[in-house]
Amino acid sequence: MRKQFIIIGIIALFVSVGLSGCEQQISSNNQPPLSPEIKTVTISGLNIIQTINNTKNPVRLVVSGMNCVITVTKETNLSEVILSGMNSIVKVSRSHAFTSTVSGLNAKIVYYD
Repeated sequence: MRKQFIIIGIIALFVSVGLSGCEQQISSNNQPPLSPEIKTVTISGLNIIQTINNTKNPVRLVVSGMNCVITVTKETNLSEVILSGMNSIVKVSRSHAFTSTVSGLNAKIVYYD
């Protein structure tokens, strides 16, 4: 009789510990929540002059056009610049923290402040 009380007590202990465990929130597809989605802005063409101003999501800037001048505002969360266009310039602030790949002929990234 005493062994039955011990067994029932151990089972009750396991059930109570299992029910009072930590809660973990996961998304509906069983993966942890992701960081904000990176928006890719692609600029291809000839003689494009454009200002990028996006404060909602991080931005990946891809410039493959020729003779383009692209300015990225200070408020934009710039994550990456890929510059392959010929004679193109991307103007950024010194406050931006980003990775860059420059492979275009006479293409460059310059700071405006």
